[in-house]
Amino acid sequence: MAGHPEIDRWSLLMHRHLADRIEAGDDEPIRIATANLLRWEKQHGELVPALLEWVEIIKWPTDRIVALLREESGNAARIRSSSPFAGAIDQRLRLELLREARAA
Repeated sequence: MAGHPEIDRWSLLMHRHLADRIEAGDDEPIRIATANLLRWEKQHGELVPALLEWVEIIKWPTDRIVALLREESGNAARIRSSSPFAGAIDQRLRLELLREARAA
């Protein structure tokens, strides 16, 4: 079973991949995150504070979102732990990044 450092590393690798895509002009990750947040709010009536934080983050300029996704601070790790990007990375790549995180 993966420990927190490994999970945090895996999360960072996945979010850096998303940052690269967003920086390259791919708006699909932002669309997916926005759709997830809207769907979760509709399903549950309201969002927990961590997801409300993401509602605001998604409104930021792209370069600021990209910087947060790449950041290695404890606060950025906390924010990434409630990421709305579910479904933005295919399973094959997720497993590849998990293997990379385990090897680090």
